[in-house]
Amino acid sequence: MKRRMQLILGFLLLLVSPVPHFAESYEPQSIETMIEESELIVIAQVEETFVYENEKGDGIRETTIRIQEVIKGEKTSGDIVLVENFEGFVSKGRIGIHSDLRPIFTLGEQTLLLLDDWPSSSAKEIYSVTGSFRGKLDIVEGRIAGTDVA
Repeated sequence: MKRRMQLILGFLLLLVSPVPHFAESYEPQSIETMIEESELIVIAQVEETFVYENEKGDGIRETTIRIQEVIKGEKTSGDIVLVENFEGFVSKGRIGIHSDLRPIFTLGEQTLLLLDDWPSSSAKEIYSVTGSFRGKLDIVEGRIAGTDVA
């Protein structure tokens, strides 16, 4: 329980930090709104990530994560969840990056995620990261990256 509170506090500290220079026009949601709107808040490990083209021609990144700890939501440790986000647009078979505000996933990384239901979800459960890149925090060597919170 103590570890969970430390992670949440560290997460909240990072959310109030300034938005990166490339996102000066981005108006982030409040911390309270992000937490409230999140269907699921978890610590998870990235098991697979790839980009595909949807029926509209958009590049979508699908990331498979394995939940290690549930902070909010109806999942349990060990569950597998799909996380999707808009990666870019597709033109002549090549994906062009649309925005630097998207979360970036790396195979094998451990991360703290705030997740919403994916808007175009079909029969299977698919989530998106709440607040774009702000809803994903990497955990490196047992600490939230960029903080002393363990």
